Amino acid sequence: MKRVGIVTWYFGANYGALAQSIALCKVVSTLGYECAVVNYRPRGYVKTIVSANIPPKWHRLLHLRKTVDGIRKCACLSKNFFLTETSRVRNAQQIDGLKLDCLIFGSDAIFNIKHRLCKQIYFGVGIKTPKITYSPSCEYLNPVTDLPEDYRQSLKEMGAMSVRDISTFQLVEKNTGLKPQITLDPTFLYKFNEIPSIFETDRYLLIYSFSDWSVYKDRIREYAKENNLSIIVVGQSLTWADYSYPNASFEQWVDSFRKALLVVTDSFHGTVFSMKYNKPIVLCGRHDKKSKIQALLSQLGVPVELYQGEKISDYLCQNTIDYEITNKRIEDEVIRSISYLRESLDRVTGGEDK
Repeated sequence: MKRVGIVTWYFGANYGALAQSIALCKVVSTLGYECAVVNYRPRGYVKTIVSANIPPKWHRLLHLRKTVDGIRKCACLSKNFFLTETSRVRNAQQIDGLKLDCLIFGSDAIFNIKHRLCKQIYFGVGIKTPKITYSPSCEYLNPVTDLPEDYRQSLKEMGAMSVRDISTFQLVEKNTGLKPQITLDPTFLYKFNEIPSIFETDRYLLIYSFSDWSVYKDRIREYAKENNLSIIVVGQSLTWADYSYPNASFEQWVDSFRKALLVVTDSFHGTVFSMKYNKPIVLCGRHDKKSKIQALLSQLGVPVELYQGEKISDYLCQNTIDYEITNKRIEDEVIRSISYLRESLDRVTGGEDK
């Protein structure tokens, strides 16, 4: 069986990063390949994880509960029950030493050269193993940015290229002259059916966000009361929610979207999972998340605007998602995306003796 490795950010205490890694691995496996994530962790990755989930040193005792919750969340999401990893590698030569038949670079924002985790490895620099990309993103990076020459050359060496959004398309085209295919985030391609039913709470709205959005708490609580809904938050703790799961397991995170009657989110993958499970969305706008969410909505023709604090029932009336139409568009894009993966892997690996 041919062996495929995935080079991405799978190790952070971040539900979306873990979800996209699991999904891509599972989909590649269904195509007949032995698949694992490449255990490459750039220098400083622990500091990045800590800073994203735990208060700064001088605030840790002051916000002791948040500190403890952050530590527990990191510990919980570090247990990769759904992923197979290669042996630990630290450079391009060691990655080549894994003797894989192909490497897939993506997805996630691994092409954002301003991100502290972005290293030349994520562009395939110095790697001789056959390589393709699947839905990497440059996130908020300006698409007219000039990439280093070795990054450009490595992209030109890819056996096939797809990206997640129009900004990354423009970045690649500007730096290489190539026109990559735009494919869906891999979480759309996989159903996560092995995740059990966990949440017993009935009739709730879900908050999954990177900010607390307390400025909207009165509107959210008003809507919940009018519709007899509980307020559940995953990934952080909010004093004004009915139930907080700051260190929810990955399984709890997935299941929370399945059963929600409404999702309030500022997250790309929060938006994806809301759409996967056909939920109405109240979309809040963080500056570092807006561009990639809006690119996704544009790709799928979903007319949802950012929430501005109006009455939530009024917002939903103006931002209704017709899931009969949206699901058809997603289905068509899923078919195109899986076809890209299958054809690219077969071409690069020889397609025999999988």
